[in-house]
Amino acid sequence: MQKIYLAAPVFSTLERNVNKYIANKIENTGKYRVFLPQTVSPIKVNDEYDMYPIFSECKNNIIDSDLILAFVDGADVDSGVAWELGYAFANNKKSICVRTDIRKSEGNGVNIMIEYGSTKTLYRTKYHQNMDDLIDLIIKEIEEI
Repeated sequence: MQKIYLAAPVFSTLERNVNKYIANKIENTGKYRVFLPQTVSPIKVNDEYDMYPIFSECKNNIIDSDLILAFVDGADVDSGVAWELGYAFANNKKSICVRTDIRKSEGNGVNIMIEYGSTKTLYRTKYHQNMDDLIDLIIKEIEEI
């Protein structure tokens, strides 16, 4: 079973719920296991949170993954997603970037380092595309890599 690392923003309830929905749909194919960074928690030490365990577990899961699936929406790619993609690239991992955002910033809407550093970048999303159709497209692309 191939392991996919899902790199996406995790800072709102909506983002986390969408990430989980996408991961579940991909896993329901029975072909893939998806790691979601949002499932890792910091460790509380003396009334403060130690965030290093999140960094460490995510970094290790990038290494253990067969493919990085990254969502690169927004006026600029989320900094954590950009780092995850760079680390994956440095470790010869395949990646698929998905941009559903219709706004343009550079070229096709994504920084060229992200675009050219990924194995594949999908811009074939439509303004009114439903989520399940998008996920079907993503799964098709995963299978082709």
